[in-house]
Amino acid sequence: MRINHMRLHLVCLLLAQWLVVSPAIAAEGNARHPLAIHMNQWLEGSREWTTPNPDHDTGNPGSFTEYRVRWDWGPFRQQLLGKLFGVREDASTMLFWNMYASYNPASATVLFQQIGISGAYIHGEHPVRRQALAFGEVERLDTMMAAPDGSSKMTRHENTFHENGTHQANVYEQGEDGEWVLANQWDWRLVSEDEVLGRGL
Repeated sequence: MRINHMRLHLVCLLLAQWLVVSPAIAAEGNARHPLAIHMNQWLEGSREWTTPNPDHDTGNPGSFTEYRVRWDWGPFRQQLLGKLFGVREDASTMLFWNMYASYNPASATVLFQQIGISGAYIHGEHPVRRQALAFGEVERLDTMMAAPDGSSKMTRHENTFHENGTHQANVYEQGEDGEWVLANQWDWRLVSEDEVLGRGL
């Protein structure tokens, strides 16, 4: 019995040491992961961004005052899971899109997928960035967007991040002639930790 107790004590000590060390190992591993470099700006601070809804109807309690995007590390810390959701005046939320970003080491590309509440599907694949995106540099993401009825179109997102915790997003759609036409513009702001609403969605 004494030997068993000693073994149990040793296991407990090793487990305690691992619990202390493992968060630091995970954080260091995340910092080196290709996705951490490729999407560095999205992972700053609270990792949650907000933009006002220009179509908000103050007379409608169900109307959304703002939209938010949030990114978190997924299982095994090998992919990023994103959420795009709306926020009402009473701070209640509604999820619109699930987003997934993963790294393919064989092709050295980042795969991006987005699945909407309506069944719409968005997909894009891009060479991984070897250096972190700098402030003022444009992040470009070209994607194919498929509607539930099977129709599809090409879209482009261009994001420019700034040191003051904001970024501008220009969204384009590709016309029949191949030209990119500006469809939407959004101004995003990084929220503070005490403003976060997207955990657990």
